[in-house]
Amino acid sequence: MALTIILEILLIAVLVGGSYYGIATGFFKLATKPLKFIAALLFAYALCGVVGKFVIAPIIQSPITNYVKDFMYEHCDSLEPGEVVEEIPTLLKMAGAAFNVNVMADPTATTDEMLNRVINDLTFPAVQIVGIIFGFILLYIVGKLLISLGIWVVNSYVSVGALGKVNKVMGFILAFVLSFLAAWVFVGLLDFIFHLGVFDGSEYIRNFKGGWVYRLLASFSPIELLLSF
Repeated sequence: MALTIILEILLIAVLVGGSYYGIATGFFKLATKPLKFIAALLFAYALCGVVGKFVIAPIIQSPITNYVKDFMYEHCDSLEPGEVVEEIPTLLKMAGAAFNVNVMADPTATTDEMLNRVINDLTFPAVQIVGIIFGFILLYIVGKLLISLGIWVVNSYVSVGALGKVNKVMGFILAFVLSFLAAWVFVGLLDFIFHLGVFDGSEYIRNFKGGWVYRLLASFSPIELLLSF
């Protein structure tokens, strides 16, 4: 009995709370929330290459080159020329592979020459990759802010007058449908769990019917719908 009451309260809260949220938020703002994330990703993806290579990379070229130089001379200065290539940091190897730059061991070169070759040949692609990554993150943040600003401007227009009422009604419908789907999925999963073998010894769980809302949602059980064909 207690489980029936708890589940009914929970399901009603999901349906009512979701519907109220739809009215308060409005259709436009509710519908554009997932689009904001996707649009920001597309914006960042489209421009990260250009911004990363031509804006960020020149800024970070010098410090990263110095970091790589210090690291390589600190850890590889005492190695044989052929061993220098084996000690190249993984990040530099990945950057070189991404730009088809491969530093081969040269038995005729000195350790200093090999170190300079690694630093000169692999630092540039590493800087390019780091620049693109930073560019993507920066553009995603900027894109999300710009899209949020645009949504706020449009939403302030569609939230007043007769258009605002339509926006709230449509928001209620959309939110109710989404809440209903969420509650339906929850009941379907719970019904599936109640049919697991671990509950074979419990007549209450095995024969659980729930309240009116639970029974309504359970009547559209995905498993039963599949078996009905």
